[in-house]
Amino acid sequence: PLELMVADIYSTIASIHYKMQNYRSTIEYYLKAIEIREQLSSADDPELAINYNNLAIAYHDVGELAAAVRCFEKVVLVRLARVSPADASLLPTYNN
Repeated sequence: PLELMVADIYSTIASIHYKMQNYRSTIEYYLKAIEIREQLSSADDPELAINYNNLAIAYHDVGELAAAVRCFEKVVLVRLARVSPADASLLPTYNN
């Protein structure tokens, strides 16, 4: 759907802001992308996990560690919806 394409564009804009070290704008655009994906995607959408992961990193970079932890926890939940908790592919997620 068109809305998911908009979510992809928001993610790209967020990524550009991150590279420019505009972390507040990064957070704003990842939140927009996530809002769309949560409404239109399945609970195990890999792009949703990627957006949450990147959002967590941005929160970390501005010192909002509690928000970063919440986002990383959502990454785990999204990935667990796709695989079992013992799956080796989750190891990088747990390391964040």
